[in-house]
Amino acid sequence: MTPALFETGRQLYAKQCATCHGVTGAGDGPAAYLLYPKPRDFTTGTFALVSTWDRVPTDEDLFRTISRGMPGSAMPSWGHLPVDDRW
Repeated sequence: MTPALFETGRQLYAKQCATCHGVTGAGDGPAAYLLYPKPRDFTTGTFALVSTWDRVPTDEDLFRTISRGMPGSAMPSWGHLPVDDRW
């Protein structure tokens, strides 16, 4: 992790994710009230699409979810973003 990489991620999250997931990731963005199911609250550390027995997502799990979206929810596929941005 470098400061430049962190800043890139911060900017992408603010532009693409915060509207639903909120500035702090609590699932309370300005559009959250319109969505069912509600956006994931990242602050709880609970994730749905994981490949591990202890339910802790790997980097690959998170990459796949961002790339494919979340079936049955308003979470879209972000596969159109460059691979480096999704990572």
